[in-house]
Amino acid sequence: MASRCRDEIKDLRSLIGRLSPKAEAYDAISTVLGLLPQRSQGMSEDLVWRLDKRIAELMAPVEPETQENEAP
Repeated sequence: MASRCRDEIKDLRSLIGRLSPKAEAYDAISTVLGLLPQRSQGMSEDLVWRLDKRIAELMAPVEPETQENEAP
């Protein structure tokens, strides 16, 4: 499920990359015309990085617990 989620986010990012110039042109024209105020750009944690990290944790081999009570 996390892998599909990661792949969909990557696909959407590529779509955004293709549509970004049109959106920026629209925002620039709207700002010039006074229709929209300037937007602030904030940064957030990368969701794909978090999903990759969690997938790696889930896929890591489980180490067997050592029994401390065993007699030598």
